[in-house]
Amino acid sequence: MRRIAILVLILLFVYSAAPADVIHLKNGHTIQADSTQQKGDRLEYQVGEDSYAIPMSTVARVESGAGADPAAPSGVTSATATRPEERRGSAARPSMPDASSLFQEITAVESQALRARLIRNGQVDRDALATIERSQNPHFIGVAYDVVAEQAYATGDTDTAERYLRQALSFEPTQAAAAGHYAAMLVGLHRYKEAIAMAEQATRLAPQDAGMWYLLGVAEFTADHTPQAIDAWKRSLAVKPSYRVQQLLARAVREQVIQTDYQSDESAHFTLHYEGGQSSPAMRKALLETLEGEYDDLSNQFGSAPRDNIAVIVYNNRDFTLVTEAPTWSDGMNDGKLRIAMRNMDSLTPQVAGVLKHELTHSFVGQATHDRCPQWLNEGIAQLVQGRTSATYGGLLPVLYRQNKQIPLAMLEGSFGRLSGAAATVAYGESLAAVEIIQSAYGFGDLVRILQRIGSGLSTEQALRATIHSSYSDLDDQLKASFGAR
Repeated sequence: MRRIAILVLILLFVYSAAPADVIHLKNGHTIQADSTQQKGDRLEYQVGEDSYAIPMSTVARVESGAGADPAAPSGVTSATATRPEERRGSAARPSMPDASSLFQEITAVESQALRARLIRNGQVDRDALATIERSQNPHFIGVAYDVVAEQAYATGDTDTAERYLRQALSFEPTQAAAAGHYAAMLVGLHRYKEAIAMAEQATRLAPQDAGMWYLLGVAEFTADHTPQAIDAWKRSLAVKPSYRVQQLLARAVREQVIQTDYQSDESAHFTLHYEGGQSSPAMRKALLETLEGEYDDLSNQFGSAPRDNIAVIVYNNRDFTLVTEAPTWSDGMNDGKLRIAMRNMDSLTPQVAGVLKHELTHSFVGQATHDRCPQWLNEGIAQLVQGRTSATYGGLLPVLYRQNKQIPLAMLEGSFGRLSGAAATVAYGESLAAVEIIQSAYGFGDLVRILQRIGSGLSTEQALRATIHSSYSDLDDQLKASFGAR
């Protein structure tokens, strides 16, 4: 997990019930210390038997037991310093790279220091957590629960993570990091409406944090609120430039422009967007009925389903390419919304029905893995559910494997979007063949269990070993054998 660089890790929990000094930081937080002493450009302080130091540039003032203010920086007085009740939460968190890892990327300064106390060998130290609770310091208790929530989420225990986050916010309602973590987790769980409300709270608490606005944009966009996503991403860029956010914003703007004249229909689980003059009512009805039938089938196969309505956008080929900038070989995309390219808007062909089921399967895989699924497994399962077989690829795969020119599965964990048409064909073919081997030997239920274990925090190889007792190398060897290669 990546962390921002901090000059000094600060803000550890309190051992003493009656500290001698209170350090007020410029970000609004406080540190309760047994004693303090300024040494040059650093403020040193004692908590119990431990000594710490922070830059004076982060300090607003220090209240000693006698009411003196010996460590107040020049120009800052007790009257002008931020009062504890005005604190708005720390804005010192990194911007977030993508929806699946938002939770891990939001890190307050004090969380880093507390983590060393609370997490031992990957497990929560219950005694340390109890010590913090006994301190009766709401801020540090809230931060502590945020830290243990982060650990629970990292191990895939989302129920425990959610419970801890609620406790964190109950102790410290103005803690922006906890609100951001909660919103990010809800995005990963595809609970977008709830994520929006929590992300809005995070932006109110940390309005100068570009990452919080980015997170709100992700939640709004995946909830099919494109104008609101555009506004959030613009505000994120106003705080801090980001190439990634610029790309997302550009796509959202393209989508909004192209869909200006689109109309919408809804069913129990879908919101369908379409160009009004390009499709008949009968075709749109057929689309929604097909999607609902596939939704029911996939719910039974996976044992769970996305909670919020799924947006489905039907484009002509030109609009699909303009919005998605997808490679020419692509006829569908799932970026939280199902985007389908249709050459003929008059009827629902078997080919389009297959693409619908393929792209919808990605939503179920994302739900099961919290968007952590490797691409080969994701695409392999989607093709399998769609009804394709590796025989579709003709003699391509046997030739590649016999010549030892195949791509190792471990190299197919990332996106296929940048592959050439030929390389993409190989990647999709190998992905399907690997999933067929697992399905044939262990059944679809074990494929779902692999997904669930990835969602619980295991790596792909760990999930494979735990479920089918095979490594990547073993699976590669089985693929070779299946195509008659040695």
